[in-house]
Amino acid sequence: MNTLRYTLNAVGILTLSLVFSVVTQAQVNHAFVSTSGDDLNPCSRTHPCESISRALIAVGEGGEVIILDSGSYQPFVVNKSVSIIAAPGIVASINAPDSTVTAITIRALRVVLRGLTITGTIAPHSRGIGVFIDSTRVLHIQNCVLNGLEIGILFQSPGAAYGASANLFVTDTTVMYSLTGIDITFEHDHLNPGTPSNFPSNISIDRVRLEMVSNGLVVDDNAKVTIRDSVVAKNTFGFRTFGGDSTVPVVAELNIENCVATNNYWAMSADGRTGASIIHVSNSTIANNGNGLMSSGIGKIISFGNNRFAGNDSDGSFTSSISLR
Repeated sequence: MNTLRYTLNAVGILTLSLVFSVVTQAQVNHAFVSTSGDDLNPCSRTHPCESISRALIAVGEGGEVIILDSGSYQPFVVNKSVSIIAAPGIVASINAPDSTVTAITIRALRVVLRGLTITGTIAPHSRGIGVFIDSTRVLHIQNCVLNGLEIGILFQSPGAAYGASANLFVTDTTVMYSLTGIDITFEHDHLNPGTPSNFPSNISIDRVRLEMVSNGLVVDDNAKVTIRDSVVAKNTFGFRTFGGDSTVPVVAELNIENCVATNNYWAMSADGRTGASIIHVSNSTIANNGNGLMSSGIGKIISFGNNRFAGNDSDGSFTSSISLR
């Protein structure tokens, strides 16, 4: 009888130890990933796990997932506030090989993606999505490369789920050989999909290159976007805004500062339907494009009077100019 009791006690202690171990793993501040790792490991530096998804289970809120080795990693969903970082010099590739796959899906309050390479395929009709921002308050995308995708970065009504404006910061990033580079879509109320949200998105893009894509940067209803020190080159459309794509008139606003639009078929296009589609342009160069500027409907492309045209087949014209102040 005593032997049985001791055995049961031992089993109980072992079970509690395993439970404690799992809970402890879920609270680590740093989880490590390696192509030579194992998802049965605790995701420590000396015993890394293999998949980013496993590391996201191990890391706690506000922690970091650190990728140690170059190589290919499976797509993943971020459902807690974390940073996912490729170590310096590491090429960590997350693949979206066809139209059924999204490489990274964001469903968390605050997330940082840094140093990642996100790849699709050269096949034109079977590309996946790079980063799909489904719900968030703040997302930082830093030093990333996105290549061969249907949409590089898709920002789709993410703030309404939190009852607040969503904020996206993209810095030092390149999107190329894709159908659309960055797509800021209609910010709607999650409970009433046809109704604009009371929390318009705010997007800041700095030192970004959008190359060899059909649509470089697309800004849809109910979003305010500022792009600085960036290049859109060899695209069908470089910068493109749509206003009033919904049944309710709302504003799509794009502010362009110190940028270059070159070798595009259309450098800038503002399409205003039932709502305002506004592009403000300052200190930027529009050169060697098929067509410089195009506005339609109630769309407006407004200059601060300090921009340059050179070598376009057709420059087009600004809707109006305003003074620097």
